[in-house]
Amino acid sequence: MIVQVNETDSVMRPAMSTSNEILTALYDEVISVPLEAMQADTLSYVYVKNGNQITAREIITGPANNNAIMVKHGLEVGDQVLLTLPDPNKEYPVEPIHPDIKTKIEAELATDLAQRKAEAQKRAASIKEMDIRTSDASGGGGFIIIN
Repeated sequence: MIVQVNETDSVMRPAMSTSNEILTALYDEVISVPLEAMQADTLSYVYVKNGNQITAREIITGPANNNAIMVKHGLEVGDQVLLTLPDPNKEYPVEPIHPDIKTKIEAELATDLAQRKAEAQKRAASIKEMDIRTSDASGGGGFIIIN
């Protein structure tokens, strides 16, 4: 991995450790649920409460992080998703996604993933072509190569 340091800092020296956050993707206005809310066996689903009724609603998921997973289809803003069931021994009705809708959305997700991978490969190729320095004389700026 190559990290470009945008600013100089006279305190930064070779072999110093750093704390970093790496942004891999940014999504605006999406629906997501905590990872604990999602159930998965032959399909992915969440338990949704509507009034006094609880159903297992199938969802199509997108990217996830350590805390939450994006829901591409199956939930609307305002849906009440349960983290735990009031009665785990009870069977709840399942709300499946129509197979045609599921196929369409999964194809869109595959296309999006392929585009993001192509863009990442393009960026990686452009970085390989750069003249990479590990630091400049002032102890900041340049690039840091992390293996």
